[in-house]
Amino acid sequence: MATAQDNYTSLVKNRITPLLRSEGFKGSSNNYMFTSTNCWGLVGVQRYRWSNQEIVRFTINIAVVPRSDWEAARRGKGLPPREPRANAHSWPGQWWRIGSLLPEPKDTWWSVSGDEDWESVAHEVLSALTSWGLPAMWALLRTCDT
Repeated sequence: MATAQDNYTSLVKNRITPLLRSEGFKGSSNNYMFTSTNCWGLVGVQRYRWSNQEIVRFTINIAVVPRSDWEAARRGKGLPPREPRANAHSWPGQWWRIGSLLPEPKDTWWSVSGDEDWESVAHEVLSALTSWGLPAMWALLRTCDT
């Protein structure tokens, strides 16, 4: 029998990653990056810290970070990582947890367990990404690159 971790891994690997790759993102597991002329578009899959083999809770973080602002922050703060990550939002730019972009904004976390069909959860996550998360990111990227 599959564990919650098995089902979570399948959901990310077989549904979220292919969607983001089809949109031009690079990355895997929980960090994805789209590189535009002047900015990075970021998507992060954030696991709840107390997830276990019985249940995994997760949410999606989305960010747009101007390259020039990131480089200035790197110089001024002792060189953080070379590239930003959506799940570590202590840098310049715009950051959203996906629930804040939904028609009824709220902090949204999904759950998968070992004994349920994760496809229905995947459908909800992909719908939120394609309907609200990615459009918000693309809109801000367009303004960043003009």
